[in-house]
Amino acid sequence: MSFKVLEHTADFIVKANGKTLEELFSETMRGMFEAIGPQFESDKKIKRDIKISSIDLKALLVDFLSEALYQSDVNNEAYFEANFKKLTETELEAELIGRKIDSFEEEIKAVTHHRLKLEKKNNKWVAEVLFDI
Repeated sequence: MSFKVLEHTADFIVKANGKTLEELFSETMRGMFEAIGPQFESDKKIKRDIKISSIDLKALLVDFLSEALYQSDVNNEAYFEANFKKLTETELEAELIGRKIDSFEEEIKAVTHHRLKLEKKNNKWVAEVLFDI
């Protein structure tokens, strides 16, 4: 399990991998939040339930990250783990786990479909997601 943040002008790319789709989605989300530098308010863990439906797996990943970002903006939280109750090609139900924040060093304007990659290689899931900042 790992992720890597690649610089890209007014954007950044998170490249993540995982043995399972659950690990991949969770690592991509963790990379997204790590990249924007959260300034934590407390060490107390916060949990948020989300439910998403999309047209396919790639759209589901983008929608998942967008929902995590939305929840972060609304609740002043950053999430670094997700427990999935359901994850199919088009639907997911998950519990986001994170912490309250004061602010971020960067702001993400959008999770994009541009240059989006999501595939299984050598028994490992790999994704690259471009974020507009």
